[in-house]
Amino acid sequence: MGCKSIHSNQFKAQCETVLADIVEHKQSYVIMQGDVPIAEVVPVRKLEDDPAFKKLQNSVQIHGDILSPIDEQWDDCL
Repeated sequence: MGCKSIHSNQFKAQCETVLADIVEHKQSYVIMQGDVPIAEVVPVRKLEDDPAFKKLQNSVQIHGDILSPIDEQWDDCL
């Protein structure tokens, strides 16, 4: 897996081909406007395949109700 750059006009004209390359080869693209990178298109990763997720998996324990509102008032941060 690497990273290619492509000009925005070329990306617009070849969008479907570029997206197919991303899916098939897990290829990332940086979209350029002149010499300035404006966007990066990357393949979607499954969360289960992320090494950070695997390391933290099963490490969180929930104690009590985490969905119901609490009675405590918080000061405004602004």
